[in-house]
Amino acid sequence: MVMEYVKATLTTSSTVFNVGHEESSSVSINRGVCPGVPLSPMLFNVVVDELFGDISSNYKGCPMGMGASCSIVAFVDDIVLLAENEVDLQRSIDKASKFFSRRGISLNPSKCYALIKKRIGWLTLTLSGT
Repeated sequence: MVMEYVKATLTTSSTVFNVGHEESSSVSINRGVCPGVPLSPMLFNVVVDELFGDISSNYKGCPMGMGASCSIVAFVDDIVLLAENEVDLQRSIDKASKFFSRRGISLNPSKCYALIKKRIGWLTLTLSGT
């Protein structure tokens, strides 16, 4: 019964937009977590928990002070990968990309960004070979 509920929630989700006093027609949600569905963040957490453990244990990430470092953080369905150098960042990106691909989840390159603390030359990162 729970599996049927989860499947129905993820395959039949739709929303409407209210602008002023006007309401749009129903729009199907085909990507991302379903807004307003309490189950969505939990499902996302269940899926990415393994990725968090893998990246956290295999990549040092960025120093955060007092001997601590961080290599991955997330909020709702946004993930931030942290690295001290281009090589480790690219490895983390590759690992995350393969992880999601194996689970039927695609990443949207147009929503992916790099924030560089100190530029030391031209940086080229790829997402699934793009």
